[in-house]
Amino acid sequence: LIMKPVTTVVQSHFKRENIGVSYHFCAYVCCRSNAKCPICNMRLPVFQATSERISGLAAEFYQKALKGSSKDSLYLTTTPDELLTMNRFLADQTAPFDCVIDFLNLMHQFGILFEPQKAGHFICEIMRLLNRDFNFRRFCLVSKGSRVIRHHAFWSRIKQLGDQTGISVFSFITQNSSWLVHRWNCCFHCYSSDDDVFMLYIALWSGPQCYLVSNDEFKQHRYTVGSQLGLQLSQWQAVRQIAFVRGRTKSYIAPLQHDTRVHGTMATGWHIPYDNKAQRRSYVPPNLWLCVRPHLVMSHGQ
Repeated sequence: LIMKPVTTVVQSHFKRENIGVSYHFCAYVCCRSNAKCPICNMRLPVFQATSERISGLAAEFYQKALKGSSKDSLYLTTTPDELLTMNRFLADQTAPFDCVIDFLNLMHQFGILFEPQKAGHFICEIMRLLNRDFNFRRFCLVSKGSRVIRHHAFWSRIKQLGDQTGISVFSFITQNSSWLVHRWNCCFHCYSSDDDVFMLYIALWSGPQCYLVSNDEFKQHRYTVGSQLGLQLSQWQAVRQIAFVRGRTKSYIAPLQHDTRVHGTMATGWHIPYDNKAQRRSYVPPNLWLCVRPHLVMSHGQ
C-alpha cells in the first residue's frame, strides 16, 4: 500500500509516453464488493481463501487461542471440558456451516429486547436476508448463556423459517449444560466465560465457504495470538466477515472479494491500492485504488 500523496508521483510517471504506450487516464476509485472497477470495468483478482489455507489457519488458531501453545498459556481462555464439548459438537455435524452468527452482538447492536418471540423474529429477519443474498443454508448461532435461545417460542419462529426456506439452524451456547436435537435446530451448551474464541474457531473449522456475522472486530484475539497469525485472521475477516449497519437490519457491510495489492501489467494497465487514512474497521484494508488506463499509440514507423 502507498499513501495518497505518493499517488500523484505515480500519476506523473504513467502520464508520460513510455515504450509506445501513453497512460493518458488516471482516476481514483472505490471498488465495491463485486471486485469490479467502476472506471474500466476490469475485475480485480479474487482473494484466494483455499481449503488448505483456512484449514491451516483454523489449526493454528485452535492451538494458540483455544488450547494454548505454551505452559504459561495453556487453557487460558478455555478448559479441557469446554474444548471436549466443542469438539463433540463439531464431530456431530454432517456438514460445515455456511454462516456463523454472533447472536448477542447483533441483539445488543440493534437494541432488541431479550424476549423470545421478538428475538426469534429479529434473528429470522437476519437469516432470511442472508439466505436471499448469499444463499446460506446452514447457520450456527453462537452465544453466551441466554434463556432466550432455550425458549420454545424462540425456536418456533426459526422452525417456521426453516419450513419456508429449507435452512438448518444450530446453536452453540456457552455457560449452560444441556443437549437438544430437533429436526430444524440443534442446541449445544457448555460452560465458558467467553464465546468469541469458539465462534471464530467454528467459522474457521467450517472452511472457506463459511462467513462470520458480527460487528465485533476481535482486536484482542488478533493481538493475543501474535502478529503473524493476527494478520492472517484480519485478512480472513476482510473477506469473510459481514457487519450489519447499526440500527438498520437490512443494511450490512459486505466482505471484500478482491486481493488488496497491486494488480496489472504495462499492457493492460494497473490498479494500485492506496491509503488515505480514512476511518475504517480495523481488519478491513483500504478499498481505494488508482486506476491507470493505457492508450496504445501507433509507432512512427506505422
